[in-house]
Amino acid sequence: MSRRDRVPVDARPFDDPGETAKGAGDTVSKGETMLHTVLIVLTLGQGDAIHLAVSEAETMADCEGKAEVVSQILSGAGYTIEAMRCGQTDMMFTPYTHEHHPEDYRWHYHVALKGAALTDGFTLRKTDSGACTADGAGEYCTISAQGPAQ
Repeated sequence: MSRRDRVPVDARPFDDPGETAKGAGDTVSKGETMLHTVLIVLTLGQGDAIHLAVSEAETMADCEGKAEVVSQILSGAGYTIEAMRCGQTDMMFTPYTHEHHPEDYRWHYHVALKGAALTDGFTLRKTDSGACTADGAGEYCTISAQGPAQ
């Protein structure tokens, strides 16, 4: 591969083989999926279901700022926040909107949190309904109104 066929990327490493990331300063080949920064928010929903919301962020610093604002809003509204993480993913999601109906929560994801700090990251993968298993601490089977985007 020639130097012209490589594009620099600044990304945090992931351990999960289902989601690829490169370290800061590494490169990816043209055609590989680029990573983008997102804030994931896990809240306790009806029937003890864990709801997943995903919000795009420009940078990790932007993500941290969004997390602070979202935390204040949700806590003030009486929601129980299970966890929040900033990290990078190659998955794209439909935009977050307010006022979801129960039937909107039809997307299922397995979330594994890394570490305890907001910026420690996560792994995330889509699952089928009833097919998710959360075997350890920091693992969640979630539902979301946000589906995969093309």
